[in-house]
Amino acid sequence: MRLVLGISKPRKPILGTVFSGVVETVRDKVFKFKIGDKVFGMTGFNFGTYAEYIVINQSSNVIEMPNNATFEEAAAIIVNSADVDPGFWDDDPPAKQASKY
Repeated sequence: MRLVLGISKPRKPILGTVFSGVVETVRDKVFKFKIGDKVFGMTGFNFGTYAEYIVINQSSNVIEMPNNATFEEAAAIIVNSADVDPGFWDDDPPAKQASKY
């Protein structure tokens, strides 16, 4: 794991992989979000979400927040979904897979 994250110090100076916040600015070719949209997502091993501001590509792992969620709850959705059994997300449950053969 140290090879991935850095041996003597972190490879990325700003850590953090999940975020939630408000879109402050958008570039010309952005069509998915507008200024003021509440969004959340994750950067994976790109890190950097502990910064005050981050730049995210609209086609990366970012979506609009549910209207009734707080920023903390939206970020927790990402963290907790990583803890769920991978079989939960499988379109083909194990019992159904076994009956195929």
